[in-house]
Amino acid sequence: MKQIVAVCENEQCEKTIHKGDEVWHKWHDLYCSSKCLIESFGSPVKQQVAEGVR
Repeated sequence: MKQIVAVCENEQCEKTIHKGDEVWHKWHDLYCSSKCLIESFGSPVKQQVAEGVR
C-alpha cells in the first residue's frame, strides 16, 4: 500500500496523492492533475460574466 502524502488542493477534487505519484504544484499547494492546477487559477472571463461585466 502506498503512503498518502497529501490531498489535491482543488476543492472539487480532493483526490489523495500518494508517494511516487506525479503531481503539479503552485507554491506549496499540490494538485493531482494539470486540470486541477489550471482550475486553481480561476477563469477571469467566467468571473466577469457572472458579475455582469460582459
